[in-house]
Amino acid sequence: MKRMLVAGSLLALLLCTTPVSTVDAASPSFSDVKSSYWAAPIIYELVEKGYMEGYIDGTFKPNQLTTRAEAAAMIARTIGVALETDFKPNFVDVGENHRYYQEICKLAELGIIQNETYFNPEASLKRAHISKMIALAYQVEENEKNRTKFKDLPKGYWAKEFIESLADVEIVKGKTATTFDPNGFV
Repeated sequence: MKRMLVAGSLLALLLCTTPVSTVDAASPSFSDVKSSYWAAPIIYELVEKGYMEGYIDGTFKPNQLTTRAEAAAMIARTIGVALETDFKPNFVDVGENHRYYQEICKLAELGIIQNETYFNPEASLKRAHISKMIALAYQVEENEKNRTKFKDLPKGYWAKEFIESLADVEIVKGKTATTFDPNGFV
């Protein structure tokens, strides 16, 4: 999946309580997202709400893979908590000048992402990672009693319960009816 699909599909499903409006003249504009683009309304809606942002060059890059930092920023901005914090994470690869430092700190403070030595903010996001982040951020109950089962998630796999619990409530879907592709990129 591409950047837009995680933002549009997952976050819009979870967070947009109002219908997607048409884009007006005061809306932000991206040179690579024309009004005729299929995802333009949801992109502009999420940008207007402050959940997402474009790049300094005036683009949005809807077909680019989502990074771990971008996902952290989107989730942190949508969970309804103040981002200000005195929390200092252990990450050596996320400096205070990082574009999403505040959002990453908040998620580490809340235990939504692990506060370890490396966060790998520019690494492409994997389906298993975003599933765990969403489940923890939105407090989706996870357990071993899931109705949905994916054959590529063996017993004991670190994200199995998160993924299958999200699938049970139709927040995520498998690549097929029986496979999830946890290492696939978002």
